[in-house]
Amino acid sequence: MDEIEPVQEEGSAIDWLLVDGNNMTHRAYHAQSRNGEVVPDPQEVAVSVTATVKRWQEERHVEPFRVVVCFDGKDGSKWRRLRFPDYKAGRERDPEQEACLTTAMRLLFKRLQVLDFRAEAFAGYEADDLIATYADQAYVANKPSSSLILSSDKDLLQCLRQYHNGERVIVARPGFKHTDPPTIWTVAKFREEYQFEPPRMADYKALVGDKSDGIPGVAGIGDVAARSLLRQFKAGISEIYWQDNIERAEVKAHVKAKLREGAADARKFLEITSFRKVPGAYYRGEVK
Repeated sequence: MDEIEPVQEEGSAIDWLLVDGNNMTHRAYHAQSRNGEVVPDPQEVAVSVTATVKRWQEERHVEPFRVVVCFDGKDGSKWRRLRFPDYKAGRERDPEQEACLTTAMRLLFKRLQVLDFRAEAFAGYEADDLIATYADQAYVANKPSSSLILSSDKDLLQCLRQYHNGERVIVARPGFKHTDPPTIWTVAKFREEYQFEPPRMADYKALVGDKSDGIPGVAGIGDVAARSLLRQFKAGISEIYWQDNIERAEVKAHVKAKLREGAADARKFLEITSFRKVPGAYYRGEVK
């Protein structure tokens, strides 16, 4: 394994700040709802998220036009729900909560644009798809840029990337309170925690499931088996199901049987947990 370069120190400059607008709005809402006792003022929710984005932008010395706050577009989950109807089925909210969140995001969208930050949503795509598209563009550019993704959604850990001279995409999970320190995820931290490579996070969730998104995973495949498989098969599910690789896998017989039985589910769930590139999303693209 290549030697890990030091990660940028907290507070150091980055090129791009990519913010999960839906995630941050939900976090602000729940922080102000007093454990569901009250419905917050949408304006206050929008103000809170704006302040958080502004603080990260200033602390990381990011130019305003390089701050991109991404939201779910219209029918953003439709494609995944067509593939798997139970996708995010457990996330229904009461009308009052839904109205507050919708209004807060609309207000936030406008406030961010006033600050010359980019607020974007593309019809047919979720915020995660858009963030992943921008992070990938920064990483593969002729002159690679560094990106920091601001979100508590672990799905985005599959975006982590490292270049020969250091980290190029890192993920920051903000503390629940303003005074709480953030958790900074790097490629090195991910490898230490999961023992496989960041892009395989999509394969991991396809195998073990993701309760927050209503994805059950492959029946009978748990955390230990999934990690072992992804350490053995670097290309993930596509390699696991290549020719007779299941027979060669260093897992117990009952796990191999479950893999065979769940082949269709594994491939289907991988489509859902993987991010989709957003056509028309470019660094200087217009807000859609």
